[in-house]
This record gives sequence, structure tokens and C-alpha cells, in this order.
Amino acid sequence: MIVGSPEPKVCFTILKHGEGWSLRCFRRRGTQLAPENIPQQPHESPDFISSVKRQVERGTALTAVAFPASRSIIRVLKAPRLPPARLQRLVPTLLDVEIPFPVEESAFAVASIHRATDAAEILVAAVRRKDLQDFLGQTRQTTGLDPVIVDHEALAVWEECRLRQPPADRDCRLIAFRSGPRLLLISGSGDFPRAATTLDLTTGSEGQIPSDISRRIPGLLRQAAPSGFHRLQWIWCGEQIPVCGLDTLRTSLNLDIEEVHLTDSDLLAKAVARRALLPGGQSRFNLLSGDLKHPILISWENRRRIGLYTRFLGVSILIAALDLVFVARIHSLENQLAAKLRREASAISGISRVPAGQEVLIARRACRQRLQTLSPFREALSPQVSLLLRKLLEICRRRAIAVSDLVIGSDSARISGTGPPGADTELVTALQEAGFRAGVARRVDSGAGRIAFLVEGSR
Repeated sequence: MIVGSPEPKVCFTILKHGEGWSLRCFRRRGTQLAPENIPQQPHESPDFISSVKRQVERGTALTAVAFPASRSIIRVLKAPRLPPARLQRLVPTLLDVEIPFPVEESAFAVASIHRATDAAEILVAAVRRKDLQDFLGQTRQTTGLDPVIVDHEALAVWEECRLRQPPADRDCRLIAFRSGPRLLLISGSGDFPRAATTLDLTTGSEGQIPSDISRRIPGLLRQAAPSGFHRLQWIWCGEQIPVCGLDTLRTSLNLDIEEVHLTDSDLLAKAVARRALLPGGQSRFNLLSGDLKHPILISWENRRRIGLYTRFLGVSILIAALDLVFVARIHSLENQLAAKLRREASAISGISRVPAGQEVLIARRACRQRLQTLSPFREALSPQVSLLLRKLLEICRRRAIAVSDLVIGSDSARISGTGPPGADTELVTALQEAGFRAGVARRVDSGAGRIAFLVEGSR
């Protein structure tokens, strides 16, 4: 089973010429189309028909046909500026008031959507479902082939002319495409065709536009540019382009008309093939939808879904694998941290084998015990005690006091020694200034003009 949507490189374009049918084959090479010779027409070679069908089933080729503009309608629908998906859902409602038959009895397709600053335009082609079914049956009966793509004749010709002759700064463009006895007139402005009609080509006087065409042109131009215009680009294309001057039309319409000739008998066939072979099946214009859709397209859509599901599954498996790797790495780091924590707890507490899960509790208990042991040292090294100690030692040095005992804490102080009279009083004053309730607990004359004293203080 093929996973993913195939990208056909070959298109067999079925064309109707009067009462007959012909087949053209084109191969896409990059962005270019190359015609390929077909030795026999379909009705002349059943084996060739079988070969084409096999290529379509394998997904290497497409069969495409252009639905006549005379049996269909193109409309440019106006809508608010909404996301494309919401605009697509609005199309049936908007189209229902634009076409002369119920939208439920129609087959339609969106050709393009143009979103401006505050509005949107949707180019839609619509046909009666019964007409489309009859057309498919006639094609199948005559050629033996089922079209995979049903394009719209006017839209295909307009797009091909736009590629070959890019629009200049023109207000309006009118394309006259000839195929056998038929003349297809397409009018539009910007990138959108706005109206199309098909006429039997009647030859007027040499160098003149046939009268039937002249009568139709003003209406087509009004549909192409309702607000009016001043310049017109007229493109003759197709096979056996008539030599018709536009002088009469210029005079009657008072227009600046630029005339362009695109001579190519395969223009429509190439246009349909180019649009059918666009990369990515979602971008192909196709009037076949719903129950009219070709089975091979349904198969390709299923393959595309399977491809998406497969890629999603692959990404999910990759994410799961990465998740397993990360989880394993996290567990490894957890084990390393737990081992290091046990070593640190053992070093702090002095216990050789610390039970798992109790490392923090044992380390905290050991730290509390050490804190109690180190509390006097912390008090001795506090800034207030250090400042008081320096002050007392300075007094002892200055008054020549011989200190026999000196104990200073955060809550109590005791100093004993010998010194000149009044030295003990100065020590008491220093302790009181530091916030102690201090006094001389003992004073004894030690001779030689010195006294032995004991000074105590508390908070």
C-alpha cells in the first residue's frame, strides 16, 4: 500500500472539438510542461485506454477535461473578511442567491479567494449537477476514460493567458479564445475573470469585429468592471485566430484598446494540464466533489490521511523515546544526588550507614547538636561582644590592669584582676554602656597602691 498522496507527473487532457473528441498528453518537468506524442486517439486503441487507466490507478497520471463555459456559471462572491475556512463554509449560502438554480442541485468549486483589508472576494464556478453527470457520461462513452479532474474552460483559459501575458496596469481585460467554430469570450479585471459567454463565430467584413460579438462586448465589460474603466486589453488566443480589427470597437466604446495575439492550438489543453498537475492535490481546481468525486481521488485522500497519521505516529514514537531517555537520565541524576546526600549526611552526623530517606533528618539533628556546642563561640565572635572586648582590653592596657579572669557573653560578663584605684569603676561604666547591669562585687586592697577587684554584670 502506498502511504501518502502521489504527485502525478503526466496529464491526459480530453478535449471536445465539435462532435469529436481528442486527447493530448503533457508531462510536468519542474515548472514546465512538455507535450508527448500519442500515436492513436482513444477510440482507436483499447490497449492505450487500458494503459492510461493503469497509470491513473498507480497515481502516475491524471485524466482531465474542461467543462464548457456555455453550460456553467462563474461568479465573484462578496463576503466579509474572514479566515479562508469560514469563507469556504459561506460559499453555498452566498451562491444560492447568485445562480438561477437551487444550490442543492449544483456542483461548484472555489477557484480562488482574495482577502482585502475589510472584505473578501471568492471566485466560484457552478454547474447543474445533472449537466455535469451528462457530460461525464458522454465523455466516458466516447473516450472510454473517466475524468479525474473536471476544470472550467473559462477559468483555465484565463489563468493560462495570465501566465503567458501577465496583467499590466489595465482596468479591464477581455480574452477571445477560439476552438473550432466556438468563440469563448472572457472578461475580467485584476486577477479575476468576471463573466464568460460562448458564441458561434460568424465572419463579418474583412477587418471588422463580427456583429454578434460586438453586441455582447458592452455587457461583458460592464460585468468585468461595474464601476467603469478607461483602458482595455484584448487578447486573441486559441486556434485560427480571426483577423479582426478593433477600430470600430474603439470608436463605438471610446476606449484605449491594446490588442494581443497568443497563437497556440493547444492552449486550452495545456491550461487544463498545468492546473491539474499543480504540486499538492489540495490546490487543484475540480468541479467533481462529494458523490461525483473520482474513486482514485478518494483513494489519494485516504493515502494522504494515512500518511499524516503515520507521520503523527512516528513523531509520537520519537517523543516517547526521548521521554524515556530523559526519564532514565533524571533517575540517574536522582541516584547520584541521593548517594552524595548520604555521604554528606554521614560526614556531618558521624554515622557510617545512614538509612535511606532519613539523610536530611539525621543531618539536621547533627547540625542542631553542633550549633549548641558552637553557640558560645558564636556569641564570642559576635560584633557586639568583639567591640566590648576591645573596649575593655583598651581600658586594661591604659590603666595597667592585670587581668586574672575575663568572661564575656551575650547575657553576662565577669572581670577580675588587680589595678590602680578607680580602674574597676571604669570597667563597670564600660559594661553599663554596653547594656549590662554591672557593679563591683568585690574590692580588696592588695598593697603597693593597687586593689584586687571583681566586676560582674548581667542583662
